[in-house]
Amino acid sequence: MRLLRSCGFAVLLLLSAGLSAAQWVTQQQLLAEPPALLLDVRSANEYAAGHISGAHNISHDQLGMRLAELTAYRDQPVVVYCHSGTRTRYAIELLEAKGFSHVRHLRGDYLEWRGAGRPVVMGDAP
Repeated sequence: MRLLRSCGFAVLLLLSAGLSAAQWVTQQQLLAEPPALLLDVRSANEYAAGHISGAHNISHDQLGMRLAELTAYRDQPVVVYCHSGTRTRYAIELLEAKGFSHVRHLRGDYLEWRGAGRPVVMGDAP
């Protein structure tokens, strides 16, 4: 059992390491050139407790059912984040599989955004 957990962790590390530099967006890049869509794939409660200004919230577990809301962004820059990266990777894979061509991952996700002392907005989506 311990070996299986270790293997799973190694696979997760390999998957996250497999993203090229072009697939990441830094905090500085996000601030300098906001994407057409900033997508927060955390839960609604997490989003309400604090999110990056301008972010649209669709929980990763609802994303497949709500893709129609995002079709206008299919060929535009989309930056995705969650708390620490796991849900973001799932969302990126789903979006790319559905034909979204410019999907990127916010390096460090929300955890590093807050850690850097960047501003956040509290409250539900408008």
